[in-house]
Amino acid sequence: MSTLKVTNIEAADGTSGLSIANSTGVVSFGNNLSANAPAFSAYPSAGQSLSGSTFHDMPFDTEEFDSNGKFNTSTYKFTPGVAGFYFVSWHICFPVANGAYVVTRLMKNDTAFRHGQNGGGVTNIQRITGGNCVIQLGVSDSIHVEAFHGSGTTTFPSNHSGVGSMTLQQANNFSAFKLMGL
Repeated sequence: MSTLKVTNIEAADGTSGLSIANSTGVVSFGNNLSANAPAFSAYPSAGQSLSGSTFHDMPFDTEEFDSNGKFNTSTYKFTPGVAGFYFVSWHICFPVANGAYVVTRLMKNDTAFRHGQNGGGVTNIQRITGGNCVIQLGVSDSIHVEAFHGSGTTTFPSNHSGVGSMTLQQANNFSAFKLMGL
């Protein structure tokens, strides 16, 4: 049996990796091995008036958290800086006056990757649409969410005013986190 004695193991990029915490052999992990990072969660600070029959970038401009500073609140894009598989979720609530349908889509590098849809037919209701998926991202890939509605001009995203009313933050969100071990 051999024993390897080290005080610190450093990653090639200079960040802290494994380190022996004390003489009892307790091992601790540095930030580059932290679970599920990078990760973020964002929501819109206010609704916007958007025309129908075209896709619009969704204004997720307020962060609940952003573990590595990789979500841009001006472009509404997440660029991970760390390659891997990510779990992504998005939901948007907005009113539709004439029963038109609504669609959201997750964009990867400005190309549609996944869609979420809510059918039409009922007038004057608020619709919640979105989705979730696992996506493989490279270091410089980016993702963002777009939405489409088929009715004139409406303000969205909005609060959900039905039973158990929700705030903008609760009804509209975009989040992702890196999956470990993939």
